[in-house]
Amino acid sequence: MKKRPLCLACIGLMTAIFLMKLAGLPIFGEPAGTSLIEDAVKEETEIHVRGQISRREQKPNSVRYYLKNTILFFHNQEIPLNTIYLTVQSTEKYPVGAEILAAGVLDKPESGRNPGQFDARSYYACQKIFYFVWAENIRLLKAPALPAGEWMAQLRESLSERVSLALPGGQAGILAAMLWGDRSLLEEDSRINYQFGGVSHILSISGLHISLMGLALYRFVRRLLPLRLPAAAAAAAVMLCYCLFTGAQAATIRAFLMFSVSLGAQLTGRSYDMLCALSLSGILILLENPGMLFYSGFQLSFTAVIAVGVVSPAAVSLLPKPGHRSGRLRRLTARVLETALSCGVVWAAALPLTAYYFYEIPLWSTLINLLMLPFMGGLMILGLAGSCAALFSLQAGRLLLYAPGLLLEIFESAMELLRRLPGGLLICGQPRPWQVVLCYAGIGLFVFWCRRRAEGKSVRKISPALPSAALLLCSLLFFRREPAFSLTALDVGQGDCLALQAGSVHFLVDGGSSSESLVGKYRILPYLKQQGIRRLEGIFITHPDADHINGIQELLQAIANGDTQLSVKRLFLPEWMQGREGTEALTRPAAAADVQVSYLRAGDLIRTGSCRIQVLYPKPGQTVPSGEENSASLVLAVHYKEMDFLLTGDLEGPGEEALADTLTACEYLKAAHHGSRNSTGEAFLEAAAPAVCVISAPENSVYGHPHRETLDRLRQAGTRIFCTSRCGAIRAVTDGQTIEVFTFLSEYDIL
Repeated sequence: MKKRPLCLACIGLMTAIFLMKLAGLPIFGEPAGTSLIEDAVKEETEIHVRGQISRREQKPNSVRYYLKNTILFFHNQEIPLNTIYLTVQSTEKYPVGAEILAAGVLDKPESGRNPGQFDARSYYACQKIFYFVWAENIRLLKAPALPAGEWMAQLRESLSERVSLALPGGQAGILAAMLWGDRSLLEEDSRINYQFGGVSHILSISGLHISLMGLALYRFVRRLLPLRLPAAAAAAAVMLCYCLFTGAQAATIRAFLMFSVSLGAQLTGRSYDMLCALSLSGILILLENPGMLFYSGFQLSFTAVIAVGVVSPAAVSLLPKPGHRSGRLRRLTARVLETALSCGVVWAAALPLTAYYFYEIPLWSTLINLLMLPFMGGLMILGLAGSCAALFSLQAGRLLLYAPGLLLEIFESAMELLRRLPGGLLICGQPRPWQVVLCYAGIGLFVFWCRRRAEGKSVRKISPALPSAALLLCSLLFFRREPAFSLTALDVGQGDCLALQAGSVHFLVDGGSSSESLVGKYRILPYLKQQGIRRLEGIFITHPDADHINGIQELLQAIANGDTQLSVKRLFLPEWMQGREGTEALTRPAAAADVQVSYLRAGDLIRTGSCRIQVLYPKPGQTVPSGEENSASLVLAVHYKEMDFLLTGDLEGPGEEALADTLTACEYLKAAHHGSRNSTGEAFLEAAAPAVCVISAPENSVYGHPHRETLDRLRQAGTRIFCTSRCGAIRAVTDGQTIEVFTFLSEYDIL
């Protein structure tokens, strides 16, 4: 490290940024006047923003503009902002580089309200974006002085349009994403296939693209220009333009800087040190935007480079080397083994971060990368050539794109096949930060041992123990200590979803929302993945209202389509739903997902270890008139040792009255019907006498949930009240003797 002061400087800078964040210091470039901006968000009144367009993205029904040097006008005040993006539903496009004035409603990215949910606020904060504007109209103030940015934007749009005409939709979307970062043509099936194959990085402009294209370009220019300096300058200039053309993401900037350092080393006759080049690029990126340190793309990109340059050579040193007299076949075999081991090492090095951010492990990643990488250089060169040719002649473009299209078709067919195999994308859950740190410490020990071994040196008496210690540290990555019993109320907006865990057995009770779109995909499934849940023993449906079932429908459909490795054993429905119109909305996707359907009534009992799930309602043979489904909701009493949990769905009115006479006291109550006025009545509360009540309701509910009178009744009963609108996800944990409640957003935010 003494020979690499840049590495020490980079580590020091990263440490300083991390400590500043821990101390609560502003490192992301947060705008001044935050309280006034928050008022503008809450009031949802029209505001005006002025800024310069730095990037434009075409969406299916709208256009998105990224503005820099932005000024917000609100209450006769001017508030400077770093960067925002505004969306307008208009066919008119404004040029990149132009200064505009927009009027619209100010909003901010949503922070995650459940474990595993995508935290858009933190994601955009790493890019210095803190607010969005939904623009109603835009006025051009000043045309761009230099239209280079607009030329690039128009070129990207033209390339995408022509490629979509030259290739089938799926292949065109992959090629556009791969070569110039346009994901507007990317089909969902293609994205999922590449995700399952562990090669999603191919669908974004990464260091691989810059390295392959930059090296190929430099060699080509060197053949035309005998002088090294003009050739290097030309290659660097072209790659810089390409970097800007594709959006200048963290990985591309890192790769371009390292490529430039490599060219500089060749020109000056100096040796190229990959770690020094990496450190220099890290310093430059973090000085411009310290928040990038917490950006997943930045971390994965730098980890992959370290794996290639440090970990992989150490691992390869363990392989036997073929002698000078070895045959061609033996040398080829050794080369293949080295390549396979290198791919495996890169996969293993990225594994802790992959598990931390995505909660899944692509088991086939090494194999797929090994098969695809030899073809990537030719695919990219032919793809770019064919795309450019398509601008002038569609027939010429189709001819040049035939081979890349065929390769992409083969790749996607292979990944589609692997997607159908069990365990292709293993749900592993999210490790704790300390587990990630220990895993990388184990990798560091392994590299140290390999180098000492390659040098023929010993590490005294502990040398044989080093590999074992490294393996032990890495194995702790997936260690999970679960409570004996937990019940988590997910924040799904206007809806219900409860996740029940008893030992290693998991259930869901309802799952839907009328206020949040795709709640199964974006809230329920991410939670299950984050918790490492691969199998649900059952899903209970209390009644068939959309705000209780639409997320479950999404889950079942995703399982049937092979979009997730999650499995469900059984679907439980109230008895009165059997043969009822509309029940097939659940039974049909359940059958497609190979999920058994059972119908429950009062008296049914489900046992799992020390946990008993007892059905209290509806009554056997009960008929339910249309429009009265709430009053016949499935009611479950969950017993774990001495603790009792009462789950009531949307039970109200006659249902509560029928149940109150036979009800016994409980420690935990899930308030019926989101805390509505007509639920959780006095007689019901007197019988249940809950110590804790959890209400699932959104902020500013259009239905007025939870109702003030219901809250008053609960307070008078001496019940502690938790609501997802304020607390986010609410988790109750018990050992069978006592109960503890943890909230995702704030430990003390109790109604």
